[in-house]
Amino acid sequence: MTRASSARVVLLAVIACAGVFAVASPAAAEEGEVQPIDLAVAVDESGSLSPADIAQEKAAAAIIALGELSPQSRITVFGFASRGSGKAAIESDRCVLSPGAGAADRETMSQCIQQHINRREGDGSDTDFVAALEQGISVLTDNDRPKLLMLLTDGQLDVRKDSDYGPDADARQQHAIELLRQHVLPTAKQRDVQVWPLGFGSVDQGMLQEFAAGGGRAECADGKEFTPEARIVQDAGGARLLQAMQEAFAKGRCLGNSFADPETLRPGGDITLEVTIPAIATDGTITVYKADPGVRVTYLDPDGHAAPTSGTADGSTFELAGNSGTVEALRIRNPKPGKWTVQLKAPSGIEGQLVTASALWQGVLRSVFVLDPPSPAPGQTFTVVMRPHTRSAEITDPKTLAGLAFSARLTGSGVDTTVALLDDGKGPDAKANDAFYSASFQLPANASGQYTVRGSASGPGVAVDEHAQTFTPGKVQLVNAQIAVDRSDAVAGTSRSGKVQLNNTDTKPHEVRLVLKDLNTSGSVSVSPATATAAPGKSEFTYSLAFSGGATGPSGGVLQLVDAASNDVIANTPLGVTVKPQPGPLEKYKWPLIAAGVLLLVAAIVVVALVVGRVRAANLRGLQFTLYHNGQPLLPVLDVERSVSRFEFDIRIPTAGYDLAALQSVEPGTGGYLARLKDQSTVLLQHPGGPEPLEIDLAGPAVELPHLPQYAIAARRIAQQIPDSGIPAPTAPTVSAADPYL
Repeated sequence: MTRASSARVVLLAVIACAGVFAVASPAAAEEGEVQPIDLAVAVDESGSLSPADIAQEKAAAAIIALGELSPQSRITVFGFASRGSGKAAIESDRCVLSPGAGAADRETMSQCIQQHINRREGDGSDTDFVAALEQGISVLTDNDRPKLLMLLTDGQLDVRKDSDYGPDADARQQHAIELLRQHVLPTAKQRDVQVWPLGFGSVDQGMLQEFAAGGGRAECADGKEFTPEARIVQDAGGARLLQAMQEAFAKGRCLGNSFADPETLRPGGDITLEVTIPAIATDGTITVYKADPGVRVTYLDPDGHAAPTSGTADGSTFELAGNSGTVEALRIRNPKPGKWTVQLKAPSGIEGQLVTASALWQGVLRSVFVLDPPSPAPGQTFTVVMRPHTRSAEITDPKTLAGLAFSARLTGSGVDTTVALLDDGKGPDAKANDAFYSASFQLPANASGQYTVRGSASGPGVAVDEHAQTFTPGKVQLVNAQIAVDRSDAVAGTSRSGKVQLNNTDTKPHEVRLVLKDLNTSGSVSVSPATATAAPGKSEFTYSLAFSGGATGPSGGVLQLVDAASNDVIANTPLGVTVKPQPGPLEKYKWPLIAAGVLLLVAAIVVVALVVGRVRAANLRGLQFTLYHNGQPLLPVLDVERSVSRFEFDIRIPTAGYDLAALQSVEPGTGGYLARLKDQSTVLLQHPGGPEPLEIDLAGPAVELPHLPQYAIAARRIAQQIPDSGIPAPTAPTVSAADPYL
């Protein structure tokens, strides 16, 4: 090994102090929080990069640095190229975000990345992966947390101009490769440093994959290890590089993610993007690549409310950073589940560019167990019941847990067994799809000492804040019991009943009592009767749970049956009822109001039908009137072509030049003949001067006109054929020769 290479190996244990831009100070992580990490991002600054490439690299580094979920993580971003012209391969200025960083610190980190990641030209503009990996490994020093090194590059190893690697170009390349394989990567593996390379352009994919495989292994909540992997994208342009960087980070960080499709934001325009955060998420970050610092971003929660940039609202805590750069990130503690809307508004003076948004999230689930019985006897089978909890509440919707798997492990003298916790309504699981997961164990017949039950969960974006439950095997109980609980939703201020089945193997009765423990709100649920008697043999009794009017939401809690004499817990079951608010007046009387509304609607329909029926019944439209003389129809006929209840016409009296009378239309109100319907088969015709109207049967013969001898009138529906001679001729009265109508 050359002197120069010896110096490089020593570098692995040293962190340079010059030019470090660090913010915040260490702070301890609390129980139930996202596990902090130690993260380094190495950014290629070689001369092969264009200014646009550098801009995308800066954005990618900022997205990772600002998108990290835990404020207790340590993040270092530095640039690298190669040594030459007095320049070191590693930039002396690097950006560091220390544990405990707040919004102002994250903003400073964003500005630092923009200022100190820059393209190199001339000597020192090649690619020295040895120096980059050494530097990344050296700054990742915390052994109590996962260590990730993200390597962002567009090229291949090139140290041919660096004389420290050897006498000539070929020897330098070969020596650098030997250093990587024999010293750098083995050190990364020894220190559990995960290497996640992201390459774009003409990269050596095989070498990048060797970097990924040669470092430490990744491990998520289920305890299964996996090997990091290199990711290759075609170029640094567009949003693909940013998404690939986040996908790699999310996998190594064991995070869930949601990406919005990139869209082009035009000058003066606005667009809307959507990302999803599920109900199991306890922490999340929405990161926006807005391409131009002048773009304004608004975040809307799933209820459509604008999220604040800092402080607390509706149980969520917000912290925005990076809004002065091209990347900004809104970190949310206890985010509302569902679709979040990101609105971007561009000023008029920018160029149209692709923008995108993403969400990274993790759910820190607590596995809280109930053992039944809580202290099983040697050789006894007992049930483990678990309902997952987030930081703030228990999860009651089984759909939220889709895709996750839960298991329990029992350890102690003579046993080390892991079983799946299931919510399928079979075996020890009382009811399917109620978000209670169950399994059963049997203690060894000679069990002694302490035994521990631990739970685990596996699935995308899940971390487990493990809560182990330890117990000592108890004595064989003379009274065994099973408590049945109705866990369907309850309404505040109501009560419900359940049953306890008892089996008393003793020869004398035992007094037992029901006890509620660990309610989410003290006093929110009460149980009665307080005591009961377990007679020898099998028996049962009914109990009642009363839900107070002042507490809503998941009840939490455990219902226990206790032997009153010994205080031994006989049976143990989770309560797990979600209490809904009392309905308001409208909700309370919803069904009577709906029934009354239906009756009113039916009545209205009937009234309308009657009115419409009457209108239709009185409508003369479609009738045709025909005048007859001695049984023969005369023209013209009169058709009623409009919807009217009254129709007026007149009969023209013969004068000189007219030998017969005829029907003629008149304006309403002229005092002529007035027709209206008596019913659907009869027309009433009021004739001028006539005391009573004539009744014309629509299916009958023509009716004589009393004041016009030898004339008659008929009415028909137009759909019916007007008869020629089918209408019997009325009996002609005796007419004198002097009659002027003849």
